[in-house]
Amino acid sequence: MQTPLRAMAQLHVDRHPEEAARVLENLPPGEIAAVLQKASANGAAGVLACLAPGLASMCLAHCPERERSAVVGLLPTRTAAALLRQLEPGVRDETLRALPESDRARLSRVLSYPAQSAGAFADPSVLTLHADLTVEEALSRLSQSQGPVAGRIFVLDRSQRLVGAVTPGQLLTSRRGAPLASLDLGPAHAVVDRASAAALRATSAEPLAVVDPQGVFVGAIGDDVLPRLEPQRQRPTVAHFVAAAGEMYWLGFREILIGLCSGSRSAEPPGEMPRADS
Repeated sequence: MQTPLRAMAQLHVDRHPEEAARVLENLPPGEIAAVLQKASANGAAGVLACLAPGLASMCLAHCPERERSAVVGLLPTRTAAALLRQLEPGVRDETLRALPESDRARLSRVLSYPAQSAGAFADPSVLTLHADLTVEEALSRLSQSQGPVAGRIFVLDRSQRLVGAVTPGQLLTSRRGAPLASLDLGPAHAVVDRASAAALRATSAEPLAVVDPQGVFVGAIGDDVLPRLEPQRQRPTVAHFVAAAGEMYWLGFREILIGLCSGSRSAEPPGEMPRADS
């Protein structure tokens, strides 16, 4: 039985992929894939390009091989590569084999980052938020996230270009109906995907965004990667304490988010509350 959300998204997939993406991202990946399988390959590709990479890759995994490859072949190269990296190796290879030789060659080049490059170390499945989401929607995404929540969350536009970063504290103290684009987003520290390990060692930003030369988000590098690049590097004692305290903080933070999102939402704060520094 088709739900109202699915029916609404189906109407917009081909003509308005961004609007369709905003509706569909409230559904489980399997249901999104079911909607996209009824759309044209161009329409499905347009919607996947607007979804967060992690969610888009899960949707791809639910699609049959032929349809999956057809959609991947229509995606921009960097977007397709970001999604393919998150598929199981067997599914990724199966998808690539079904592509025309020209598409397979261009994607294989992008997927073959040097072993000690930023692109090779980047985690494409890190939680990101789109700038057109409201604060309420962003908090909901955080509460539903299965992985760890970083202290700074990267914000992307619908072309997957990096536009800034927001902190969970900033979200909690902002007006629920405000779009993220209207907040005072902090700067996002980024390196290009071909940056060397030496360049990564020279930065202390955590987390660190990785982008392609056009600014398209490839993934993020967390503080667990830098010690692997330089085994002798040791954190000062104070840093160890801060890291441990941060871990304890985030373990409890998700419970706060879940409580906020599932509890009463009737009281909208009058005006925008003071925001935390980013």
